Amino acid sequence: MGSESLFRRYEPRYIVATDLHHIVAKDTIKHTTLDIEIKDIDNEVAFYGWTGNEINKGSADESVADRRAADKMKDLYDEIERENIDSFKADPVGFRHNQKAYF
Repeated sequence: MGSESLFRRYEPRYIVATDLHHIVAKDTIKHTTLDIEIKDIDNEVAFYGWTGNEINKGSADESVADRRAADKMKDLYDEIERENIDSFKADPVGFRHNQKAYF
């Protein structure tokens, strides 16, 4: 696990494989492995770094920029919804699922 080209390209924190009864997970940063039955996963929360606040949060500038970008995307979606209010009222779920955005 971990030597495939997709792993090298995207550098994921965790690599997980399961057969829906058993789970094997590898932490690529701490180089630890979890090999348990899925029903016991709640006993192994310490394996995942985000539960112990071990993940580096990044710089404050990045998080501010991320929040601003998210706010702008929310505003853009609200504007699209406002401009297409008739379609939205006719089928709100379908309207949300049929949105296409190109970046």
